[in-house]
Amino acid sequence: MPRARVKVKPPDDVIAEYSLQHPDEEFWTLTGHPTENGLTFLVATETADITAFVQFFADSPEVTSYEVLDIEHQGGLIEYTVPEPALHRAIVSSGNLPTYPLVVRNGWVISEMITSHDRLSELKQAFEQNNLPYEITSLTQSLEPTALLTDKQREFVVAAITQGYYEQPRRCSLTDLAESMDVSKSTASRILHRAEGKIITQFIGDPAM
Repeated sequence: MPRARVKVKPPDDVIAEYSLQHPDEEFWTLTGHPTENGLTFLVATETADITAFVQFFADSPEVTSYEVLDIEHQGGLIEYTVPEPALHRAIVSSGNLPTYPLVVRNGWVISEMITSHDRLSELKQAFEQNNLPYEITSLTQSLEPTALLTDKQREFVVAAITQGYYEQPRRCSLTDLAESMDVSKSTASRILHRAEGKIITQFIGDPAM
């Protein structure tokens, strides 16, 4: 399934709004859940002016309630409730779920999510329908370990690990491994080589990036 990093610039997100006034600072929306009065979020920050940050919630007409859970000289943790923002509405309508934490920086909300190609297309459409500027800054294929190898390749890799083929010094030779799997030495070598190539390629990625 694709792993996408998405940047969205929502006009009605209170943290994104505040971050525009403080472009050098970063904010983290840790959680979000529905309540009777809208959506309640938990936001954390390290800021040069925590007093101004707290006052922003008191002055914001979109915030129906807020509570300072923790506060330090240059940081804080605040829970606040707002009506459902367009960004949340767009994500849910596309069949996706918000993936926390969300990073908010200079008006942009940044999220990493694992989704399907179809739902990613629906997410883009939802952003456009809600007039939400967005960028897909990275898109990679996320594979489950069991989907990376064939059953036979996985069987050989597991046997090689179990019997000590990859240990230094080896407790099991390629000949020993082949005999235990009831195949020729050349067959064992070919299966392991292909499996190892897939694992290394998946781990390293594109060397040109």
